[in-house]
Amino acid sequence: MTSSRTLNIGALSRATGIPKGTLRTWQRRYGFPDPDRNDAGHRIYDPSIVERLRLTQRALEAGHRPSDVVGETTDALRELLQASDTSPEIPEAPGAPEDDSWRDDWIESANSLDGQSLQMHFRNAWNRLGGLDFLRERVSPFLSEVGDAWASGRIDVVHEHYASEVLRDFLTDQWRPLSDRSQGPRVVCTTPPGEEHALGLQMAATVLAMAGWRILFLGPNTPVDDIVTAAEARAEAVAISLSIAADPESTRRGLQSMAARLPADIELIVGGQGVESPPERALIFEDLEAFYRWAFQRARATAES
Repeated sequence: MTSSRTLNIGALSRATGIPKGTLRTWQRRYGFPDPDRNDAGHRIYDPSIVERLRLTQRALEAGHRPSDVVGETTDALRELLQASDTSPEIPEAPGAPEDDSWRDDWIESANSLDGQSLQMHFRNAWNRLGGLDFLRERVSPFLSEVGDAWASGRIDVVHEHYASEVLRDFLTDQWRPLSDRSQGPRVVCTTPPGEEHALGLQMAATVLAMAGWRILFLGPNTPVDDIVTAAEARAEAVAISLSIAADPESTRRGLQSMAARLPADIELIVGGQGVESPPERALIFEDLEAFYRWAFQRARATAES
């Protein structure tokens, strides 16, 4: 350490926006950030690593894996981000077969109503995989596994609801700090009247926040009048999520009404398993990677205009 002024782990977390638990995990797994210890044995850090950690966080938000960026030099991270600004890289899923034991571990935590354990599983996977791969390789399969476990009687509906609530809270904890720090365009995230399911909406908010958007989260089952009012007042886009349980006729009417009433310069993004007969103006993406790339480039274009 070169500076006489040091930061404790709480101050470093506040300066970088990286949770204290994540800093500890990175130290154990990647050897960075490597702290000194004060006389009381507490971690202390040189302020010079703040910029490096901020660049690391930006690289993760751009979709890179922690194993590829944590511990990289400041210059290497700047070069990586410059390349990402032109064409954000989305890492491909590894070709080797993956151990699926995590599914049983997560289901067991849900079946035990052990929120602390579930949160730990989520946090470890997020830190290891990065945000996009966490959503693709963990969240989507886990939700399918929970549904199958309920259908087969391995868990009850209370366990399904509990797991969904813990996951909702975890995703909110990821996207909200990103949104709060962002100076990018604003997006209203909601579901139309009659659609009570919001986990898909949480996933969309997470992708958009990682891409640099500011989230105006209205939650599920929002009247069309309120969606249009919020968008006209504060947003450049509206993101709608529809679950497979959504009533097709009700959602079709709601989307058509929104499409007709939203100004032409406000994007209408529609996603989820319940999408049927979307309005012609709606943006629909084939996967999370395509969604992220569009959101990233759109946020960048807004910043440069």
